[in-house]
Amino acid sequence: MMGYREVEYMDFRDIIGANLRIIGANVYVFDGYFGRVDSVQRYYQVSIDLLKPKIYRELFLGKYPIHTKIKDNSPTRYSEEALAKNAIISSGCHIEGRVENAIIFREVKIRKGAVVKNSIVMNRSVIGENARLENVIADKFVHVGPEIIIKGQKEDPIILAKKNVL
Repeated sequence: MMGYREVEYMDFRDIIGANLRIIGANVYVFDGYFGRVDSVQRYYQVSIDLLKPKIYRELFLGKYPIHTKIKDNSPTRYSEEALAKNAIISSGCHIEGRVENAIIFREVKIRKGAVVKNSIVMNRSVIGENARLENVIADKFVHVGPEIIIKGQKEDPIILAKKNVL
């Protein structure tokens, strides 16, 4: 085995690669989607990749689909003014505004006139009337007040910490 104390850092691939003969690993060709999450920026990009139909179908409708935890929430409600375009919206939400290229977790409220674009909004967050989020990751229980505008960059999304109130 390789002397691990001789190197400053090794990741999982380094350890496996250095010890293939000892552990008896075999090779399997995988040509599907693979998303490595090793930073906040990569988490954002890998999550937004789920909005691409080919990737979504492969991961959730393919031969070995990913299943999420079942919650017995009510279905999401959409007001007459609501607009959802290229979005994954979980159960129990109430959408009155516009959601575009976004992932919305369970029980999120997006109020009238609000726009959530290229963003990830986690459980039980509230986006106030006429607020705008773009390139944002909002953790659980975030409350964005009316008229607030938060805009990050695709390469550097803004992160709203858990239970943050703006």
